[in-house]
Amino acid sequence: MENIPYYAKLLREYLVGIYGPDDSLPDLAADWIARYPSPNTQRSYNRSFRLFVAFARRRGIHPMQLESKHAHDFAAYLTTVTGREDKPLSSTSRRSMLSAASTFYQHWYTLKGDYTSRNPFADVPRS
Repeated sequence: MENIPYYAKLLREYLVGIYGPDDSLPDLAADWIARYPSPNTQRSYNRSFRLFVAFARRRGIHPMQLESKHAHDFAAYLTTVTGREDKPLSSTSRRSMLSAASTFYQHWYTLKGDYTSRNPFADVPRS
């Protein structure tokens, strides 16, 4: 992947460090981030996806094997995460992180031509 945006490259390198170069997740996630023209969106989605990956790893789940119950668990987990100044994440930040994860799955399913699989975040409340 040449000439990929900065945050897409950072995310790819981070994921290769975890899953290795033969796993499809690093390239898939980098491609997903790179499709957003705004560096601010790329940075936000990079940060959100890293948090999501850390959550999945602590539960022994590869992000590409996530099920709806795990997506709901991630939403609940976000209510325990603290942000700046050790304050809980705002509802806006939590919604943004859930939306980021959801768009990753939409991207993946679209690329593989899978229009029947259900996005694990489809029925997760964004509050």
